[in-house]
Amino acid sequence: MEIEPLAIALAELSDRAEQSIIAQEEASKRQAAEWTSYQKKSADQWTEVAKEMNKAANGVWNTTDKARETIGGLGRRIWLWVLMASLTPILVLLIVLLILFNPSLTEQDGISYLIIRLGW
Repeated sequence: MEIEPLAIALAELSDRAEQSIIAQEEASKRQAAEWTSYQKKSADQWTEVAKEMNKAANGVWNTTDKARETIGGLGRRIWLWVLMASLTPILVLLIVLLILFNPSLTEQDGISYLIIRLGW
């Protein structure tokens, strides 16, 4: 008869252990569901951030392309102005030297003859 109280105690212990395991399992499932929910929210937020960054990057690329186009156009204009600014004084100097070293060009037929003779 001494075995009976031990058997009852083991049965009660087994019931408590089973209840404890069931409670831990339920708590674990709740925690897993909560964790999954937080992970999904976090993933959704990161997806939104990535979309915003993609939009910003596209905006930067578009602005960069426009700036390159503008700089390219300005570069050609600047070279044209530099060329004109460089050639004009040289041309004026050549005309002055031509007049100084060959004054007969302007004395005989006038300045209009000189201009026509130079090709204008």
